[in-house]
Amino acid sequence: GTIALEALDCTVCYHPLRPPVFQCAVGHVICSSCHDKLKNKNKCHACATTGGYNRCIAIDHILESVQAPCSNSIYGCTVKTRYLERQEHEKSCALAPCFCPEAGCGFAGLTTQLLHHLTDDHNIPVTEFPSGWCLTLEIQQSMRVLHMKEEEGGPMFLAKFTPVLPFGNVVSILCVDPHAVPGERKF
Repeated sequence: GTIALEALDCTVCYHPLRPPVFQCAVGHVICSSCHDKLKNKNKCHACATTGGYNRCIAIDHILESVQAPCSNSIYGCTVKTRYLERQEHEKSCALAPCFCPEAGCGFAGLTTQLLHHLTDDHNIPVTEFPSGWCLTLEIQQSMRVLHMKEEEGGPMFLAKFTPVLPFGNVVSILCVDPHAVPGERKF
């Protein structure tokens, strides 16, 4: 059988439950973080039943045994992990999507798909370059895609040029990678 993963969310913060889980006498569950923040631990937050909360060992065991698909399965990831390890996998999933930065555009896809989307659908020019090379760019367009050509599916950058009269131009560089870590790559 299957379990709707939303059923394993805390009823207060709506984040995924993690042991230890607490439960009122009626059955409303709450994560330990929210339980610790309750002002009145003797009354259920949902139904006001008195008697407080008890540990719910059964839910703890369920959380430890349930297998869950990666949320990037819609982009092709076939990995299934223990529910409690799902977020850890998703932090480094090779099939995590990148989102189009253009206002009002809802495109989401792999980095290579986003590259084609930006150039084909938004007509943003692209400059390909090998990692470690210096670039000289002419400031003509308001935005340009910079792509490391030897890294298939690797990160790309968006360079945005904004005129600030009478001073010149402001150049903003954004790394477009679902797993980008600030300061990790230099170019």
